[in-house]
Amino acid sequence: VRMPNHWISRIVQELDLPIVTTSANRTGKEIMTHVDELDIKLKSKLEFALDDGRIAGHPSTIIDTIQNKRIER
Repeated sequence: VRMPNHWISRIVQELDLPIVTTSANRTGKEIMTHVDELDIKLKSKLEFALDDGRIAGHPSTIIDTIQNKRIER
């Protein structure tokens, strides 16, 4: 479960419904920082995308809660 510190989280709370999504970053590739950098194959399958401008930061950390260890990507 991921609840980022982002304006979309407030909308999710108001709707009282989950929004299911996935990362657009591809394993082994540079992280994406703008919607214009979306992979062409992925773009062709999207119904819509939120363009929030250029995003600074880093990808989320994934934790295996069964083995209590960080999963490297």
